[in-house]
Amino acid sequence: MNKKTLKEQSTHGTPLFPLHIYSKVREREYHVDFHWHEELEFIFVENGVMEITINAETLQVAKGQFLFINSGDLHKVTSKGPSIHHAIVFHPQILNFDYPDISQSSIINPISKGFLRFPSTAEIKEDVKKYIVDKLKTIIALNNAESDLAALRIKITLLEIILGLYENQLFGKLQTNIKEKQENIIKTTSVNWWFALRLKASLTGLGLKGPLKRFPFCTTFTHQF
Repeated sequence: MNKKTLKEQSTHGTPLFPLHIYSKVREREYHVDFHWHEELEFIFVENGVMEITINAETLQVAKGQFLFINSGDLHKVTSKGPSIHHAIVFHPQILNFDYPDISQSSIINPISKGFLRFPSTAEIKEDVKKYIVDKLKTIIALNNAESDLAALRIKITLLEIILGLYENQLFGKLQTNIKEKQENIIKTTSVNWWFALRLKASLTGLGLKGPLKRFPFCTTFTHQF
């Protein structure tokens, strides 16, 4: 697995406002294979069930639920049936203030550099989840409106999400920066990929041709065989 080939090359938003809302309505299955990007991604499922793999963890995200994907996280998004989901993808530097006040230095700057990590939904209490869902719906309703006022509303709402998470002490601290994190992910994934190939070869040699998905540690890679 090559780090460079897995990095997404798409541009999200514009140079003046590097944020884009992708609203995907699918009557059948949906699939976006493993990739990573420097942008943050907030996914909200309006209908159906999405299966989202982040690094080595696969999660089911159902109607009315959301999920945070941090900068540099290797991830894959699929659904096996009809679904509607919205992905808010934005560069973390959009959050920065020009004036280096205490909130910029203690909260915003660590987020934009990847040292503060958005939590998994399992760590968030129900009342905070409801608060975040309301904020995500506010952003989605703007539907990529191209105006300075819409941009300001989106930015304020993103900061409100951050405020809610920070007040509840939900951000995790990352000990490595984004580049080191990406290298660790690729290294770990490559080792697992090699192990899955070796396991397949061993099973074939023993005359066992069943699917690798019977082995939990290989579920991430079974789509390749």
